[in-house]
Amino acid sequence: MGIKTEFKHHAEEQQYPTDALRKELCMDELEGRLQNISGCLPNPNADSELVPGNGAAHAFNPALDLRVKVEAVQWMLRLVKHVQAPARERILLTINNSLEQLEEAVNHKSHAA
Repeated sequence: MGIKTEFKHHAEEQQYPTDALRKELCMDELEGRLQNISGCLPNPNADSELVPGNGAAHAFNPALDLRVKVEAVQWMLRLVKHVQAPARERILLTINNSLEQLEEAVNHKSHAA
């Protein structure tokens, strides 16, 4: 019984961040990651590549494609600030997954160059 009392007392003493603070820290982390990605993006005015498509080749600019994806994540970050749980958590997971994919793409491009 004494152990439970001590544990309970110890748990009450710890300062846990509030949900609002955790969400703010999460948003700050996601925005920071997005800024890092934006700073590493290649020149969007680079030459386009011809890639095969449905029966015909079309122009593709990988740098521009990455910038469009970054802009989409920026819009999701703006949107999530106005959404309540549980949709908020789903959007944050989508944003995190998108950032991981963008970070991988940017790192791959920088190693290839």
